[in-house]
Order: sequence, then C-alpha cells, then structure tokens
Amino acid sequence: MAEFMLIMHRDTGRYAVRSPEERQQVLAEYAAWRMELEKHGHYLDANKLTDHDGRYLSFHNGEVRVVDGPYAEAKEIMGGYLIFRAADYDEAVKIASRCPHLKHGWRLELREVGVIPEPQF
Repeated sequence: MAEFMLIMHRDTGRYAVRSPEERQQVLAEYAAWRMELEKHGHYLDANKLTDHDGRYLSFHNGEVRVVDGPYAEAKEIMGGYLIFRAADYDEAVKIASRCPHLKHGWRLELREVGVIPEPQF
C-alpha cells in the first residue's frame, strides 16, 4: 500500500466566527472520520497546525533567510495534515472525499508520499 498526505487548507476567518457548540460539532466530525480510517487500517498520523508563529526559510546569496509567517492577511492557510495508507490514488481520493473538511467549504490537497531511498555507500 502507498502512503498519502492530505493537506488541509482553510480560510483564516470562517472557523473563528463559529460558536463553541459549532466548533465542537466540527471536531466531532473529524474524530469520527479519523476513527473510521483507524478501523480500516488506513490512518497513520495527523496534526492541526497553529494559525500563527510560523517561519518561512529560504536560501539567498549564501545565507539562510528567516521571515515570520504565515501572515494574518493571508486568505488561506495550511491548517493541518493527515497521512494515511491506500492502495492507489483512486482509493486515496475515495478516502479523502469523505473528509469533513470539504463539507465545510475548505480545500484539500492530496499527494502521494515518496520513499527516499537508502544511501548506497
């Protein structure tokens, strides 16, 4: 089976305006979906990312540059990720299409995780 990463993008403001009860309902939907993945042996790992305190790193003129981010004025951020197993992209799409993230109007990015070969010395 291959491994896939589901990258969860969302807008910066829509979740914040929900009531505490609505937020709990959203979290319950994610928990139920995750439990379903675990039950069928697909789930590997997942985490929510904070909405602040990130850093962007780049290499320029021989030096590493560090810039604060993500920026509050960004309309969309990467809110989290989930890594799971699936036989192929077709099955991965079926699994991802049941993610509650889509129901709430946000966007998912699905990528296959590549295997880094062991160095040959």
